[in-house]
Amino acid sequence: MVLWAVVLSFLPGVLGLAQDEAAELARSREMSTANSAPERLAYDVWGRAAEEQAGLLAGAVRKRVLAELASPSERVSFVEYDVGGERTWVAPEISRRTEAGEFAVISDGLHFPQVFMLHGEGVVLGISDFAAKWTSAADHSGGNQARKVVSSDPFLAAAPSLYRPVSARMEGGAVVVRNVADDGPEIEAVWSMGEHGLQVECRWTVSRGGQYSVGFAPFASVAREQILNVLLPPRNQYRRLPASPQMLLSSMMPHALALVEVDGGKPFGGRPLTYGVAADPRALATEWPTNMRLQASYGFSLLGADGRVQPTIFAPVLGDPDSTFEQGQTSSVVFRTLVAPLPWHELLGQAITGLFAVRDYRYPVETSLSGAALNIFDLLNHEHAAGWNPELKGFYNIEFKSGVTQAAPLAVLSAAMLSRDETLYRERALPTIAYLLSRPGAHFGRLGEIGNWSGAPFGKSVYAPVKLAAPNRFYGTTLWQGLHGLTGRLNPWMEPFVLPDGKVRPTPNKTQSAPAWSAQMAAYRFRPSDSLLESIKDEAGRFIAEEVTSRDTEMVPVTAFYDVNTYADWSDLPDLYELTGDRAILDAARVGAYHTVAGIWSHPILPEESMKIHPDDSFRGDTRVLFRGAEWYRLGVGEDDLYEDASGRRWTKGFTVPEKSVPSWQVSPIGLGFEQPSTFYLMPTVKEGEAVRKVFMSATAPALLRLGYLAKDPLLTTVARNLVIGRFGNYPGYYASGYTDSGTRGDFPVAGPDVNRIYYHHIPPHLAFTLDFLVTQAITRSGGEVDFPWVKQQGYAWFTSRVYGADPGRVYDVKDLRLLLARGLNRAENPLVDWLLAESPTEVVLIAMSQSDQPLDYRPDLEWEKLGIDRAQTGRFRVAGEDSWRALSAGDSGITIPPKGLAVFRFPRGAAQVSAPKQPVGSGPVQSELGGEFGGQLHAFRIRNPYFEDAVFAYLSGGTGDPYTVAFSFEPTGEEVSRDRFPYEAIAYPVPAGETVRVRVVVTDKETKQQKECLVELKP
Repeated sequence: MVLWAVVLSFLPGVLGLAQDEAAELARSREMSTANSAPERLAYDVWGRAAEEQAGLLAGAVRKRVLAELASPSERVSFVEYDVGGERTWVAPEISRRTEAGEFAVISDGLHFPQVFMLHGEGVVLGISDFAAKWTSAADHSGGNQARKVVSSDPFLAAAPSLYRPVSARMEGGAVVVRNVADDGPEIEAVWSMGEHGLQVECRWTVSRGGQYSVGFAPFASVAREQILNVLLPPRNQYRRLPASPQMLLSSMMPHALALVEVDGGKPFGGRPLTYGVAADPRALATEWPTNMRLQASYGFSLLGADGRVQPTIFAPVLGDPDSTFEQGQTSSVVFRTLVAPLPWHELLGQAITGLFAVRDYRYPVETSLSGAALNIFDLLNHEHAAGWNPELKGFYNIEFKSGVTQAAPLAVLSAAMLSRDETLYRERALPTIAYLLSRPGAHFGRLGEIGNWSGAPFGKSVYAPVKLAAPNRFYGTTLWQGLHGLTGRLNPWMEPFVLPDGKVRPTPNKTQSAPAWSAQMAAYRFRPSDSLLESIKDEAGRFIAEEVTSRDTEMVPVTAFYDVNTYADWSDLPDLYELTGDRAILDAARVGAYHTVAGIWSHPILPEESMKIHPDDSFRGDTRVLFRGAEWYRLGVGEDDLYEDASGRRWTKGFTVPEKSVPSWQVSPIGLGFEQPSTFYLMPTVKEGEAVRKVFMSATAPALLRLGYLAKDPLLTTVARNLVIGRFGNYPGYYASGYTDSGTRGDFPVAGPDVNRIYYHHIPPHLAFTLDFLVTQAITRSGGEVDFPWVKQQGYAWFTSRVYGADPGRVYDVKDLRLLLARGLNRAENPLVDWLLAESPTEVVLIAMSQSDQPLDYRPDLEWEKLGIDRAQTGRFRVAGEDSWRALSAGDSGITIPPKGLAVFRFPRGAAQVSAPKQPVGSGPVQSELGGEFGGQLHAFRIRNPYFEDAVFAYLSGGTGDPYTVAFSFEPTGEEVSRDRFPYEAIAYPVPAGETVRVRVVVTDKETKQQKECLVELKP
């Protein structure tokens, strides 16, 4: 039997597999099998075929061009070769037009394999380490003894049939290529040139029943050292390649494509050339995948059968139900090719907007983004739904028992300041500041009560408390500069926390995405200097060279966060560009941003019509039950609905949610990201039918929106908007695990049921990016005419956001404006209009931003008296893009905001509202020695804020047990607080701004009854 296969003929190395590469490939393939010697596997079929064909093309003679397809930029010539013995090979020669106007050959079509088919019976598809794996009923190598085979190599999933293209003919506007094999059904490949590149439809008739998968590799393989970049999202970026071929399934991939970037060589002026394969978007399954129904429409491998780099696409995926056929059944699959003289990220962008037709498609559903932010403000204040523990001063972390986490402390303070809500400041923001002044890390709990992720209590752990101390060591200079700035720089005692000994504060936190020089950026915001800026530019230059444009080859574990560990955190680069105007920095930021985009879904394309969700009034989604404090808890799930598996994990049977029909776009996942591979699919630890999980935590969206504006890149703007707009009406939970609109309800985190898994400690970071997006939207739509100072929340995972609320900014020529976002001030609430207020002593400004694709009539309707606006005077307005203000009289019906435009209104106040500026706190923190036997030291801090009264926070920094009763008293307020368990602490609020505050502490040993008393003073 002759296996018709050819090898690469126009790049170095006919077989091209270096000896050490071949050995590594053999070793890895041996490890991927069970109960079978590697020499008995189908791997030998591939190897023997390549060897047999190595000499076949040595004397190949080009005869003629049989047919041709062409577009202005791309051409495919179907060239007939004589390969001896009356045998022919029809090579699809793919060319691209150069800047000189000539076509340069990208692939001459003479390579192995190009088209092949896998055929098996009883092959079971599964997942291992996020890659597909197959368990076959028997060894398919043709040996004497049937053996079961387990493999993660797609070329070993079943017996291969290797094809030779023998003829080509024009048929209408397409070229039909006949492909034959000695041991497989004939495949007719119909090549056509479309708007978005080449399309190849493979058709065949099943000769005998079983499982079938067609493989297609239109481009020749290259050696690993020849590549510049690869992209097989979400696992392979930079030069990261597996040791042997692996397949990712389209249902697990943000974009159903595989790309390789190489040097374009002389024809393209040494610029990059990127090529690859993609799915037909119309063929991708729309059903939400589950772990038991993989919905694997396509599979992709970056490596070919010989272990070299060769983008290969498979459909249907062997082992998927769609891969089973009966004898005589006809079938077809459609493949797409991508090729352009561009770097990988530019071609990715073209594929997203072109082939996958991603557009700015979303609208608000029930509330505007401003309304959603106000709902989260209310949620923070909610006694139960906020998941707030007043004693531990943090938000419950549902992944471990009895512990709390502060993941975005600056957002809590910002919410209180933007809303001027004293209750929110007293009950949440002040305790959050106290947390940062006492807790050593982002996680905190009482020793002996805190438990691990599975809920089994244990002793000292990574989450276990240690002695209280200031400042918090999890967060570094960026956090402390932000806290110092948000409190109006009225607390000079924070300055050593920002820059201890004049140096940036290091953090032991290894889970954040921020680069080391990010802390220098915060130091520059704190204390600008030319020399520091030059140092930052130098560090950023090294960061760009070593990480943003990395040539990293090491695969990232599946347990790594995509937006933390997979690519370089580029979010500080636009900030640096705004300081320097250096275009190279902006270009590097774009490259980094496209790594973010590579993890954001561009499929499936849902039908235009409405779709039914929650069929039979039920929703399955993600059913794991975790903690609220010490309790197993999930909002809206009763105790009778919980059950425990053999490992002690708790689950619910599902959720009761009303069945309804909604516009399909409303629940589309296009535009959502994910957390990490290991939490996307949780096989085999999840229950049967458990859905895959994308996430609503879109903290990258504001930075993408800013960069889209700065770099004039509309795709980045589109991606940013699709991450946020219409996704939530309050905090929506974390995981999107099915088609549901529950998270768009304003009462979702209060009323439930919790179908999206509410992470209480994620509420502040979700609010942070919501507010950042709102303000960034105003900045970008106004062309930079809206400008407010900011600090940055950074240091916890990828939860990085600009934070606003303290310093005044400007709107066009109106200056000294402080942002204001509070409930009850805007009566013209419209889901299609986002809004922000800003106030100065003499004026109030309303910023209105339309989310409509149509012109929108809008008239302000504010709480005029509450805002002190004089309605007898004429207001004025201007629309973004106009050069001047126009009068808005009381009788006007309103103005028209252009599609997705911005309008600004300004109104005079009846009387200037001026308050005396506050002076910085005159004394720093004080401490007093109590002795180790009495709780160590007493620490006391006076905290001043631009909008609220002074506060005092005091605590003991001793051990973590409960041996004392501690009585705190504060004068002149007369406030008294008693604590009989760790942590021993108290907050007094309000305290008179102009008076000295005395803090008296009496510590009583519960066992001996001995007492220790001390008194400290905090001057104004």
